[in-house]
Amino acid sequence: GSVRVTGATEAIGRTGLKPSIPAAARRQFLAAGDRGRIVHKMCELHDIGQAEDYDMDPSLQGYLDAWESFCRDFKYQPDFVEVPLGNPDFLYGCIPDTAGYSGHLGGYAVVERKQTRYARWKELQLEAQRMALFADGRTPVYKILVELRVDGTYVPTMCRDQKARGIFLAAVTVANRQISEGLMGWLG
Repeated sequence: GSVRVTGATEAIGRTGLKPSIPAAARRQFLAAGDRGRIVHKMCELHDIGQAEDYDMDPSLQGYLDAWESFCRDFKYQPDFVEVPLGNPDFLYGCIPDTAGYSGHLGGYAVVERKQTRYARWKELQLEAQRMALFADGRTPVYKILVELRVDGTYVPTMCRDQKARGIFLAAVTVANRQISEGLMGWLG
């Protein structure tokens, strides 16, 4: 039979650690989500060496330029791009944007690309990805959130919150319990 796997971001959202989008902002959020998916695909094509094979939307080129700058500055070599992973020990799944070696940092890193500013829930998402990569036999040392900007610049945030692992594990435990008991929230 099939087994339902809780998504890392789903677990963070179900437990209230990721803010919900107000109804008045949903249209803007959906447009930003569409843009984010396109930017992610552009960066993914860059990472696998196929960006030159496609015509890119000129209005989004700055985001790709920012990603290329990050890769150059951090001497970052992605070897893992948008691949679904599961963590069998903690019963969740996730799709890291990318993971690879950073010559600048001297270690393996999991990297999350965003077009928005740092928010603490994103650090939980990166920790979930780090743990899933570790369960898959990789040993990421660094967790980096990279805010890509349309002007071609980027802002890297090194995520070092020592509590992120425990908070995420609590969130996924609660979310899995809610799902197994058919509960939508704390009170059901």
